[in-house]
Amino acid sequence: MISKEWKIFISRRKSSYCRSTINDNDETFLQINDLPPSESILRFSVGSEHCAFLCSDGSVYGLGNNSGHQICELQRGEFSVPTKMKWLPPIFDLCCGSSFTLYLLEHNNRVIISNRSRNPYKKLDIMEPAVGIFSSIDPWIVGESGAFYFYDYDYTRSMKKFGPLHGGAPRQIISSECSVIVVTSSGDALGMSMKNIRDDGCFSHDCKVVCENEDTFVPIESLRGIKIKKVAGYYSHFLALSEDNQVFAFGNNEYGQLGVGDTIDRYNGFVRVTCCEDEKIVDIAAGRHYSILVDSSGYIWELGRTKEEMLEKKEVLMSKLEGAVAVHCGEYFTIIETGQTPINNDSYRVTPIINHEKLALDQDLNPLNNQIPQIDRKMKTEIYNLGKMNSINEERIKNW
Repeated sequence: MISKEWKIFISRRKSSYCRSTINDNDETFLQINDLPPSESILRFSVGSEHCAFLCSDGSVYGLGNNSGHQICELQRGEFSVPTKMKWLPPIFDLCCGSSFTLYLLEHNNRVIISNRSRNPYKKLDIMEPAVGIFSSIDPWIVGESGAFYFYDYDYTRSMKKFGPLHGGAPRQIISSECSVIVVTSSGDALGMSMKNIRDDGCFSHDCKVVCENEDTFVPIESLRGIKIKKVAGYYSHFLALSEDNQVFAFGNNEYGQLGVGDTIDRYNGFVRVTCCEDEKIVDIAAGRHYSILVDSSGYIWELGRTKEEMLEKKEVLMSKLEGAVAVHCGEYFTIIETGQTPINNDSYRVTPIINHEKLALDQDLNPLNNQIPQIDRKMKTEIYNLGKMNSINEERIKNW
């Protein structure tokens, strides 16, 4: 459980979305209020222009832009304060993407997506129990077998299967316009071009990729031998945080978002970020043309350009936020967590393997017509471990 001291702050240099109940002043980061009690929040996720918070009772609160149904199909509009999402079935996990939110259902390990689809909460059937969900600009789903699936939600609405991988089940999956990176449970970084995955015409002849391979995932040579804890990225650049707290960067650097002291692009491989090489970096995040790093002293390193403010090229902004432990970026806004530990500190998505009678896969998911029955949250479950099981996960299961 998260302590009562846990808080989240939004950058003053923000988009018009995710305003929450904050007043503009001279502070760099402003606290988001009107959240559910911190002890009840299990996870939260940040999309391009929206956020979603998952509570221990399976309910979801949304914040930000929902004009395209990216949080909830039945409550269209913009949420300037955290708002409880009605008509959602009990949720076990959630993950926000560019203009969608993935929801992992509690009752049958199936995934639904809220976006611009015609039908509320489209079912994403991967023909096996889903145990993990990831998103960036694209939705990714991990199956019980260790295989994982790309879903083209915006064009063909088709599913493509990959894996299982020899390096273990994915700890993280993140895709940009041109590349996709998988971090395995053993900390290896694998990459692949998106050329054969995208059917939307977004992959152009001038796309720069982390790996030229178009059909299978291969080790990223510039990160070979480096144990990766987390990868962050957006449309045209990536950051990688190693287990020994070093940061590496790849991609477009037009606005100095790579933190290497210049504005020259880095497409020949990941390079060491130099702006903070003497600091212990504890978390990373990336927006459209900017990057945010958090060091162990609570300093926030801002690199690149936001929508509302153009930073001087090569300039690095540093802000002190007492107790800062984690960072999340939307397209043009930043959210910082403070407290003893971040709320999403379990990198592995641990989900229950259902041991009760399997519900029909074609069950109507429109909760207006057919309310999904509440499942006893205290039922015993088996735990499918995508990586190592940490104490936070154990406490999380115990309290259910």
